[in-house]
Amino acid sequence: MNTYYWQQQEKHKSICKHMSSKSMISYQDWIMDSHHFQRETSETIQEGYCLWAKPVLALIKRSKTFEKIASKPAQWMIEDLKFKKGMKNKPHIRGFLFRHTIFNPISWCLGNLKLLVISQKNKQVVAANKR
Repeated sequence: MNTYYWQQQEKHKSICKHMSSKSMISYQDWIMDSHHFQRETSETIQEGYCLWAKPVLALIKRSKTFEKIASKPAQWMIEDLKFKKGMKNKPHIRGFLFRHTIFNPISWCLGNLKLLVISQKNKQVVAANKR
């Protein structure tokens, strides 16, 4: 995979991309995480992530303290992913728990909320066109 392709994936794991640019995670780890996110994560979770990642990234860019705090779960999830891919022998419990109790559920809920809003807007457009 070429570098240009990955530089175009801004919306996919934008927080980890920022962390990679600050050497808080390696570039290779960001590519692995982004690739996994695009290929193995539901579209609903991806859409939800895009909703909350933008304001969180803005906060990260404004606050070095928040940036440092936010880097930990990102690192944990990457370590968990390495275990899942057979690159590590031991699971990363914090990464696993964060992904499955916070990251995925919040992203899934927001992604479904976005789909619901879009669905309601589409229904309104159809109803308006029938009049």
